[in-house]
Amino acid sequence: MFATTLADLRCPVCHSPLRMDEDRVPYISVDSPRGTELREALLRCGGCNFAYPVIAGVAIVVPNPLAYIARNLSTILVCASPYLSAEMLDFVKEHGLDLVGNEVAISGSGSPTGIPRYLFAHYENLGEALPEAHPLFALASANGGDWYSALLALASQHRVQGGRALDVGCSVGGVVHRLAEFHDLTYGIDYSFPAVLTARRVLLGEPGPLRSYRLVTDGSAFEERPLKVETRANLDLLVASADRLPFPGAYFDEVTCLNLTDVVPNPAVMFAGLLDVTSGDGLLTVTDPYYWNNSISPLELWIGGRRDGASSAAMRHLDAGRFEVLAERDMVPWVLREYDRHYKVYLNHHLVLRKVA
Repeated sequence: MFATTLADLRCPVCHSPLRMDEDRVPYISVDSPRGTELREALLRCGGCNFAYPVIAGVAIVVPNPLAYIARNLSTILVCASPYLSAEMLDFVKEHGLDLVGNEVAISGSGSPTGIPRYLFAHYENLGEALPEAHPLFALASANGGDWYSALLALASQHRVQGGRALDVGCSVGGVVHRLAEFHDLTYGIDYSFPAVLTARRVLLGEPGPLRSYRLVTDGSAFEERPLKVETRANLDLLVASADRLPFPGAYFDEVTCLNLTDVVPNPAVMFAGLLDVTSGDGLLTVTDPYYWNNSISPLELWIGGRRDGASSAAMRHLDAGRFEVLAERDMVPWVLREYDRHYKVYLNHHLVLRKVA
């Protein structure tokens, strides 16, 4: 986390400003091309007194941050071990986070094993990676093989250059990287510590550059693939929850949220929060395949997807009066590579919205 990011953060519990707490954990900083990088620190809320650790440069600004660390401790230790100080380990032990016993394994897109497939999706061109004879070549080559840039292009005629942008559910940072081309400052947030740490390594070279990754080809076979991504100085990424965003209201000129609507407990609450941090007349781009799962989001909280109406129609009328629809595309194929013989195809619904001031 860059030191300058602190001024933009708010407590996700009470929305008060955060400050450095140097009494509990001495901060560790390094100089970078952008400025001072906080490699390790403790951020304290001036209102509710919650403490939010910065580990390996990743600020963990979620409600109940100690519980988050306890549930993900082994994964955090594996990913961040080269950058952990004795003082931060003492902080973990002091709070008994290694003894709580309710740790869960991270799975899916934000897991260490899932991250390579998203590095491929975010930073490589699937159309160029497949031979023309491949049965999915035509589908993968649509929109020039860059699904993410094609989505952002829907907002191009409405986008104002400069200002601030936020990508919610940023994973390994591909959309953050693209948004940073248009804006003075771009933030990305994700609930996965490994994903955010990976994104910071790719896009900022912090706390150490990531120049290649291992992509599974078949079974346990893999190939080492280079990462050729231009680093940028006008962005930062942190761990945060999509339904409790740690930023001031009406703060961002452009907000994006990709493939998150159907994987959060209460999508309507998340959507309202996205609008809350979007500035008056700001842009909000959302897309999702509406692949609902009752074990993640209770059926009663789904946006459409029931007998009373389709999700695409329900999304257009959610929080009616707070936005206008500027662009819409439906049934847009999103191809996600798992390995050489396994691809997932989703049909997404894109919406570009303007918040009504």
